[in-house]
Amino acid sequence: MEIDSKIMEMLRPGPVRWGRMAADPDLCDGCGLCRLNCALKLWEIRDDGACFLADGHCLSCYHCQLVCPGDAIREIECFHILKGFYRTERLLATMPAEPKDAVGRPDRYSAVEREILERRSVRNFRDDAVPEPLLRRVLEAGRFAPSGCNCQPHRFIAITDRELIEELALAIRDWMAEFAATYDDDRSLPLLAEQFEANPMTGLLFNPSTVQVAHVVADGTLPIFLNAPALILILVDERSSSVPLQAGIAGQNMCLAANSIGLGSCWSGLCLGLNGMPLLLERLGIKPPWQLGGGIMLGYPAFEQEGMVPRLKRPVTWFRPGQGSQLET
Repeated sequence: MEIDSKIMEMLRPGPVRWGRMAADPDLCDGCGLCRLNCALKLWEIRDDGACFLADGHCLSCYHCQLVCPGDAIREIECFHILKGFYRTERLLATMPAEPKDAVGRPDRYSAVEREILERRSVRNFRDDAVPEPLLRRVLEAGRFAPSGCNCQPHRFIAITDRELIEELALAIRDWMAEFAATYDDDRSLPLLAEQFEANPMTGLLFNPSTVQVAHVVADGTLPIFLNAPALILILVDERSSSVPLQAGIAGQNMCLAANSIGLGSCWSGLCLGLNGMPLLLERLGIKPPWQLGGGIMLGYPAFEQEGMVPRLKRPVTWFRPGQGSQLET
């Protein structure tokens, strides 16, 4: 089977420049928090006790830099893809702009702004259970998320049964392991191309970032639900205008609410694999018109994992009265 060149660009993307970070040995005390907070566990400790980033697939999330107590970690190069379908712009990552008031004078961030700017995905949780009253507050934040035409297309499943969470995690891990093995085998490329043509959404799986996550999930480096004590599954009525958008709005509400009351959270896209597992969907009570749109892991952070980090600074196009368009970087 001859594979269309555009699909081939997705299956075998152009050169990828993975992120590169370095730790100053004079400032690093070898505490290892960088490795703990790295989803891919790329950091290692040298014989002299200093940390270093091993050759790997750094996604430039800056979580290692965030938790370093000695401020020893610096970025050398940001993750980007040079060409092909997934090509990304090579932009500068900057910290949030300093706040100003309505007339441009220095100001302070509001409490809401701080929750937005300092919230980070938490991947290291304490073993403590999440008290149900706090979990209900998080769920209420999701229930009151805005929705198109006020259709309120959300339902939630709250799981604190750790045996069930682990059962779901193992099923998803097996699915991701199968995908990783299939993707690595060039003989399987025609099959993957057929899957994309039948459902273009499967192309999201071929993103280099997703493929790398699939590999660390498959080998057990990254637990599916991060050993979190609580999991919220977000269900969206498939008849609503946009399932991913509606799930995302509710999910962001819940993540910010969790952060504001001392909980840590992490969005789970991997849980969408359950949509292809009828027996588990039946067990969870998920049936049409409801479909799984996302999930959130919740728990108490094992250590401080919040704060501001750089983000890509994309240009903003302004249309001001009488000035036409202006591109502002």
